[in-house]
Amino acid sequence: MAAGSFGHYSKKAQGAINRFYEHADTRTTNALQELVSDLALADGADLTKKWKKAEELLSKAGASAGDIAKSAGAKDLRAFAELVGKIVSKK
Repeated sequence: MAAGSFGHYSKKAQGAINRFYEHADTRTTNALQELVSDLALADGADLTKKWKKAEELLSKAGASAGDIAKSAGAKDLRAFAELVGKIVSKK
């Protein structure tokens, strides 16, 4: 959002919008952490969707393509959990 392009919102709304975008990385890491446990419990078609979501979130979190392939791409829960741990610890 370009600076000043949401001037028609109240100051309170502008603050909420700014905080939403400032904390995008926190939402991503929280989603990755939740996904680790969700993957451990999932099965069938739900499992396939969750691994796809894992790849998307890892990419969004800035993980390298190689790390994504080794963990989510290979559907390796242990490697995925370790990678999520590294991402969280960097934050």
